[in-house]
Amino acid sequence: MAAKCVLSSPFQAVRYFFFCMVVLLLLQCCSSTVIRNTTTFRPPAVYVFGDSLFDVGTNNYVKFADVQVKANFPFYGIDFPHSLPTGRFSNGFNLADQIVKKMGFRRSPPPFLSLVAGGKCSPKFNQTITKGVNFASAGSGIFASTGSKFIVVPLKTQIEQFLTVAKNLTCLLGQTHAAAHLAQSVFLFSVGSNDIFDYEKNVTGGNQQFNVSAKAFLTSMISEYGLHLQELYVSGARKFGIVGVPAVGCCPFLRSFNFTGGCIVGANSLAQAFMEGLTVAAQQISAVAPDVKYSLANAFSLSSDFIQNTTALKIHGFKDVTGSCCGNATVPCSPNSTVCGNRGDNLFWDGFHPTQFVAKLSADAFFGNDPRYVFPIGFGHLLQN
Repeated sequence: MAAKCVLSSPFQAVRYFFFCMVVLLLLQCCSSTVIRNTTTFRPPAVYVFGDSLFDVGTNNYVKFADVQVKANFPFYGIDFPHSLPTGRFSNGFNLADQIVKKMGFRRSPPPFLSLVAGGKCSPKFNQTITKGVNFASAGSGIFASTGSKFIVVPLKTQIEQFLTVAKNLTCLLGQTHAAAHLAQSVFLFSVGSNDIFDYEKNVTGGNQQFNVSAKAFLTSMISEYGLHLQELYVSGARKFGIVGVPAVGCCPFLRSFNFTGGCIVGANSLAQAFMEGLTVAAQQISAVAPDVKYSLANAFSLSSDFIQNTTALKIHGFKDVTGSCCGNATVPCSPNSTVCGNRGDNLFWDGFHPTQFVAKLSADAFFGNDPRYVFPIGFGHLLQN
């Protein structure tokens, strides 16, 4: 008989003690967690957190979420299998998919909310959570206030959802096996862009009540991020693949606010400084938690090279690194949009997000060893014992 999942607060574990013991006795002999002794292995699971670069349909299940943070309509997904618009902000597979594919899976795991739609666990809940879950929500940020007007799932809530998953894993596998499972799993993050968008909007939009300096904003942003990572560490996470903020000032939408059509320098400066601060924070966490293994992907450097480096343009054949393939800088991608013919020619799919091709190139770079794009190790090293 399938075990019932637990959806209540992750801090109310005592009331489920007897239930967990019964499930443990039934399942202990057949735990699906296997830690291989080989040098490189497919992790038992991947748990994904962040924003629209990683979202694979979370906001489809968020009641009252604004249409601006949904991508479950054409021409999104035009190059996805069966041309299905799944909620990915891409013409096909997004960055989460491309990274997870290189770890040996078919694509990103499904959204957490798809497994608990209507407040009830799906029949596949227990089987799915042992292989991975995607918590990422388009429009969300590190701060709970980021994207709140769109009704999204902030990072804090994503972590809380994971704690629910972790508690169910303990019930399914037992404490020892669940701890081993989480320690060998990979935790992926891509978040921060929307926080920077909001800050830049407040600064340039003349919000008289907003008087936070860039330095104070970044310090608070990195501190909050660090607290979330520490919470996952306490819950058993040990392997982290963290994607920094790309050169957001160069996305078509922000370019539209520059009368020259150039990048917004302020937004890019914040993105670059955030990456530098995140590097220091990760080193500090690693110093006090030596069993942590992490890889930082410098999306700012990579995206800047895609945009500015003529060698990269020749190698990858981009013909347009400033405009949108679907819609334009100010008009969102929609069923009424004109779509470019060869998506591989474009860096951007819509006003904010890269094409499927660029997502794949990015994943390839993050699994490499080029210190311009990954530090201190590539994502591939997270797959080693």
